[in-house]
Amino acid sequence: MEKFSGGEKIDAELAFIESIDVNEIIILTGGLKARLRDDENVQIYPIWRDGEPTWGGNIPCNMFQSFLKYRSIDIIGIMQDTKTDDGAHWRWAPAKACHNPPHNNPSYRWKFVSSGILRSIKAGTSFNVISEETRGAISEHDTRILADLAEHIAIDLHQLNLAIVMMAEHFHIELVGRQPRCSRYSHIRNFDLSAYVHTFFQAFSAARDHYAQFLAIQIGQKTVQGSKIDTMSNLLNGVEPSQLRQLKIIKLLEQKNYLEIGEGRAKHKGEYRLIYKSDTWLKYANGLRNRFTHGSPYGTMADEDITEIYQPDGDSTIFLAKAFLEKDKGELPPNLLRTINYSYQNICALFLLASEVTGYIIDPPLVDLKT
Repeated sequence: MEKFSGGEKIDAELAFIESIDVNEIIILTGGLKARLRDDENVQIYPIWRDGEPTWGGNIPCNMFQSFLKYRSIDIIGIMQDTKTDDGAHWRWAPAKACHNPPHNNPSYRWKFVSSGILRSIKAGTSFNVISEETRGAISEHDTRILADLAEHIAIDLHQLNLAIVMMAEHFHIELVGRQPRCSRYSHIRNFDLSAYVHTFFQAFSAARDHYAQFLAIQIGQKTVQGSKIDTMSNLLNGVEPSQLRQLKIIKLLEQKNYLEIGEGRAKHKGEYRLIYKSDTWLKYANGLRNRFTHGSPYGTMADEDITEIYQPDGDSTIFLAKAFLEKDKGELPPNLLRTINYSYQNICALFLLASEVTGYIIDPPLVDLKT
């Protein structure tokens, strides 16, 4: 093994080649899926012909985004299903840029952060505390905790990915299982949907709070006034803004108007502290998490037990499936999956950005294959 710019280089020898079949499916809201045909066209499923679901006709790639926008359909991500002689597995890329996995999957990226930290420990490299007040290196013990936390974040984000894939699959099954007609109904299967929604927000809060612990170690603030920093809420409330701004991610969150100066809580009441800015996806996502965890589970509020099969305005060729979130300020209750997907894409973008500004190696070792 040898070092190269940006990480390590591993020499490997090709032992054998097995047959690999890769199939990529674009997962959409509304219960739809899509596939690329001939690198020039996209087809969606299901389209109904003679009462049976089938793949639709060709949509030129350069018109696909406008096709979706006109019908209020969003891309969730790309599922890459790989079959080999040893079985099958799938990889996933969120829709933020729709790169092939793993380049756009924050779960994979944080796994790379974890392995990069462990390789640095093995190489005898140390990391400095990010602080103007505290000088010195992070201890090897705490550096290993950083690696563990990065892996925890990777697992949390994998659970997040799986939860939204299962939500999309729920609507796909509902859509394909119904006759092509508009309808509104309630079914015990919505208990499954509630479980996927709860899994999504629990995974989000776990990733958020594991990341807070990661940042606390980086700035040498694992405890503040005897209180352990184990959640993002405790980090923002316990540490002064000037100290938090030593972290690149905090500066970026302020620049994006996700954080603002407010008043601290409990023992920090009356002091200036960073808080989530109102009317942002980050504040909204945290509010939903708190509602589902400490208040009313999904499916218990008005209209949340309803599934609707409908057709988009101006298109009689396709049907879509949706469920609802509790109505807030608008006249109509929000579309559940489109609303969660909006938060999901922003969560993925946030954790991709967070991995890039750790200051640590985020690329896997380069494999030099000897044939």
